[in-house]
Amino acid sequence: MKEYDYKNTMLLGKEANKENILNNYSKFINKTCDNDSLLFYYAGHGETYMGIQGNEGFLVPYDGTQEN
Repeated sequence: MKEYDYKNTMLLGKEANKENILNNYSKFINKTCDNDSLLFYYAGHGETYMGIQGNEGFLVPYDGTQEN
C-alpha cells in the first residue's frame, strides 16, 4: 500500500466504537478528490434485517446495542 501512498487507520477493541468509526470515515471522505478511491474494510459484527426495499445491513461497533 505504501507504493500507492494509501493511508489507513486501524481501530481495535474499545477504539472501534461508533463515534470513532464515523469520525475516521468522515475524515477520509473529506480528503478524497476526483478519481480517488476509498476502501472501507470492516472485520467485525454486523446484522441484516429485511427492510422495505430488501435486506438492509448494519455494522455493529464495539459499543453497539440492539437499541442503536
